Amino acid sequence: MLLYMALTRLRKQKIDMRCVDTIAMYMFYIFIIDFSLEMLDLIHRIYEADESFNSLNFMVTPSSTSRRSSSRYAWARSCRCSAVLTQ
Repeated sequence: MLLYMALTRLRKQKIDMRCVDTIAMYMFYIFIIDFSLEMLDLIHRIYEADESFNSLNFMVTPSSTSRRSSSRYAWARSCRCSAVLTQ
């Protein structure tokens, strides 16, 4: 949009506001798509981190039952945090 406005001024022509509005509309749509893709990437990264935490949790806490107790879950979380800090 700025390039259009600068080149129009350099050519000493009048700026067509309808054209500027159309460019702004396209930029808005591109911004919405970009924001959506960034949020999907963030959700994907959070999901991957949660999956890696769950796999670590099953490796660290031996359990004979299929249900985890909250104390084992907290212990596994603290182990993961300390392992990340020491790396």
